[in-house]
Amino acid sequence: MNKALDGEAVINSEIKPGIGQSTTQKNNLLRRAGLLLVLSDALWIVQAGLIASALASALSSLSVANGREVQLAFSYLTLMALLVGLVAIVRVLLQVTAQKRSRFVARQIKSRTRNELLNVAVSRSPALPFPTSGAFAVHIGEQVDLLGPYYQNYVPQVMRLKFVPVAIVLVTLWFSWLAALILIVSGPMIPIFMALIGSRAKAASADRQEELTRMSGTLLDRIKGMETLRLFGAVDRTREDIRRAGDAFRLGTMRVLKIAFLSSTVLELFSALGIAFCAVYVGFSLLGEFQVGTWGAPLSYAQGLFVLLLAPEFFAPLRAFAVAYHDRAAGLAAQQKLADLIDETGENVACSSARSLKKRRPDPFFFRRQLFALLRFR
Repeated sequence: MNKALDGEAVINSEIKPGIGQSTTQKNNLLRRAGLLLVLSDALWIVQAGLIASALASALSSLSVANGREVQLAFSYLTLMALLVGLVAIVRVLLQVTAQKRSRFVARQIKSRTRNELLNVAVSRSPALPFPTSGAFAVHIGEQVDLLGPYYQNYVPQVMRLKFVPVAIVLVTLWFSWLAALILIVSGPMIPIFMALIGSRAKAASADRQEELTRMSGTLLDRIKGMETLRLFGAVDRTREDIRRAGDAFRLGTMRVLKIAFLSSTVLELFSALGIAFCAVYVGFSLLGEFQVGTWGAPLSYAQGLFVLLLAPEFFAPLRAFAVAYHDRAAGLAAQQKLADLIDETGENVACSSARSLKKRRPDPFFFRRQLFALLRFR
């Protein structure tokens, strides 16, 4: 699975990237942004340990009557609060840096894609077939913009998905093998259902972009020819055509939203079940009703709280990946549309060049035929 995810975004440096695709240098920058997110999530493990230790110390200090021990506990809590705040600041800085880098790479890819589309539009012959102005405006506008969330959100989240859940499971396994087992069972169900739903999401996104291209082309062409439509009394029929195109686009958008809501429901269901099972297990273990799932000694308050703080963070990369998966579906669909446009235009240009070369190619028997015709005339 990891090789498939890597292969989707990585392009060989010796091969020129296609329209809307990233280069090896850009992929390396996106990986570094993903590693910054991984480091930020790893610091949450440290932060959760500090919070659990501080709260356990505060709970134990409530039953202490000695003033010196209370003062020591207060000093310890103050130190823990400062450390938690420091770690939180470092995490925010890492996340902001990762977002800036991924946004910068996505902006460069969009700019290069628009330049390639404009070069294709400028270099083509006016006699060759080409999309209408409205359709080309959709290609260079909305479909190129859909590449931004794909590279900005999806590619860094792949790196985060590889390392963060595994690290949290290993840390949880150190304290309770049963809590780690709950996370292992409930976690993989989310990518499985996302993969099943993702094929439908990609097809629905492609259909929606096709409807948008068709509607934009129809609308712009009708606006350009408004005077002609008025002269021939075809304004009402044109209004009906635009209404039908708008209804088709609206239905396509609702299909995409329906799939998005379905995937988010599945995601929240399994993540809520996993967190709930961990909370029930930790609660009954602290009450002494449940004595299995640990490596001998029962869970302490600090250990149980630490496991509970890690459980939501285990599902956080899965949630972010699920959200970015819809950006991936839209980005790949837009990338395919742009590639089809470039291929079609390239074939037309190649055919036109071949015809022009064929017309300009000198005939080696031209002068011989002219000589024979002249002798025959005589």
